[in-house]
Amino acid sequence: MRGRRVLAVLGLVVVLAAGCREGAPAGAAPEPIRPAWRPVTLPVPPGAPGRLVLGDAAACAGRWFVVGAVADAAGGTRPAAWTSDDGLSWRTVSVAAASYYGRQDVLFAATCHGGRLAALGARAGGAHGNPRVSAWIRPDGGPLVEASSSGDLSGGVPDGDVARLAGGGPGGWLVVGGGEHAPGSWSSADGRRFRRHPAAAGDADVAGAAVYDVLAGAGDWWAVGSVTGRGRLDPVGSVWRSGDGRDWRRVALPSPDGAAELQRVAWAGGGPVAVGRSGDGFRAWRWSGGEWSAGARFGAADSAGAPVVRGFAAVGVELWAVVARGGGCRLWWSPDRGGSWREVVPPVSGGARAALAVQHGRLLAIFGGDGSVGAWITSLPVGAA
Repeated sequence: MRGRRVLAVLGLVVVLAAGCREGAPAGAAPEPIRPAWRPVTLPVPPGAPGRLVLGDAAACAGRWFVVGAVADAAGGTRPAAWTSDDGLSWRTVSVAAASYYGRQDVLFAATCHGGRLAALGARAGGAHGNPRVSAWIRPDGGPLVEASSSGDLSGGVPDGDVARLAGGGPGGWLVVGGGEHAPGSWSSADGRRFRRHPAAAGDADVAGAAVYDVLAGAGDWWAVGSVTGRGRLDPVGSVWRSGDGRDWRRVALPSPDGAAELQRVAWAGGGPVAVGRSGDGFRAWRWSGGEWSAGARFGAADSAGAPVVRGFAAVGVELWAVVARGGGCRLWWSPDRGGSWREVVPPVSGGARAALAVQHGRLLAIFGGDGSVGAWITSLPVGAA
């Protein structure tokens, strides 16, 4: 199973196959909100011509970032990144790769802390076609630099089940991924060189752990995902908390609909809020007063396929989530940390990938599919529309 998640991400990002389409929830739900979306342009990076590939988006400290790649007609890729001061006018970020595979990376995850961009990139390679993963950092407003190659076993991010990264927590930056019983983790003080921590023991009754996202807040790291118990088939939604990124304490969250997987997490309203699969739909889980509780369920559909969160963003107590099940994507908004949800009409009906970022009264939505990438921005609050 080593590297399965990164391969899946690369398949979605590079192939850009299954499209997203608008849909309405069953029953007498309120009419979807229709924001006034404004298209914005991501310039083509210098170099050989090709199509843009969407990876992820992030925003902080008045800066906006998008990461991905440029793909040529022969299937080759090279990493790409963009930045903006207002979310409207964009410019390319120069990229400085340090390894053979880094020069071919598709950047699939991004985070921002203190105005600094960090990202993860991968490219399948080697005799077995496993993903080669690299971390990237833009520490000073200059180029986006490959931190250390995946083959650097003395401290670089190794090949394997690497998920996402975050900054601003204990010790600086943290990368998380799946582990046998608990999150696998790699830390870095400056984002330039990551050190892998020994696998945590975890709980004896856990047969496997899937970890999808990580967040810094309240002086700790928060990782979200699910575990499979011994003798059980359905995953149990779980949150791990750590003061150092090495030792983790797991909390199993309430699963009102059976199987649950927490797929993304953000800080909202004074605490972490996670969103992910709940049965055949989606739900948010909120941390408050030292306890976790389940929010309202949303986005259930009759189509086949596993429920997946494509993009997630939060500001104040408001949440935005792009979710998909099978071939259909929907954009949802919550005004109250996941206590209620209302559908939002997205700017476009197609796309295999989606990313969201929000700050300073603006929401950025990026969709990629059918060999193209589009970006749109709208003013908040969307609920006023």
